[in-house]
Amino acid sequence: MCSSDLIATGLMPRPNYDWPVEIPKLAASEHADVAVAMFGANDRPLVRTKGEIDPAKRAAFVADYGAKVETIVKALRAAGMGVVWVGHPIVRDATFAQDMKLLDEIYESAATEAGADYVSSWPLFVDASGNYTAFGPGPDGDTTRLRADDGVHLTPAGYDMLARLVEPHLHRPEPAAIGPTATRP
Repeated sequence: MCSSDLIATGLMPRPNYDWPVEIPKLAASEHADVAVAMFGANDRPLVRTKGEIDPAKRAAFVADYGAKVETIVKALRAAGMGVVWVGHPIVRDATFAQDMKLLDEIYESAATEAGADYVSSWPLFVDASGNYTAFGPGPDGDTTRLRADDGVHLTPAGYDMLARLVEPHLHRPEPAAIGPTATRP
């Protein structure tokens, strides 16, 4: 597989890569202690009709997408790995931010139910009122730009802050039980 095949992928079906199908293969071959998962910006939920969230579409999306998250976590856990699932940060566009919040709700519920440690990145990138901000405390503690001009991606300082948020979760004791099928190579 070429690394360019992974660009613009997500959990929604793509012709170039299907994570829920590939993760069990990767889990069997990559003998890691911990896997860190973060998806989101390329998986905009198709839950709107004429700009409004349709409850039936939302329910179907939550069930389908949540099943994909659970499949990934369970495959990694079955391979004996701890799993840290990182939620998507707020984005500048309000409608897009609602979509990312829905994905984060799914991640928190489905990933934790399947045995992952969920980490919300949302609070790192909001102001005191809970709104999107491109600036915040950087690695040195000074206010710095954390978000790219597109209002979606992070700057190097933003990625550093995200890594600092996730890092302590890499050293936590294993969640309760991996399960009877788990093996550690």
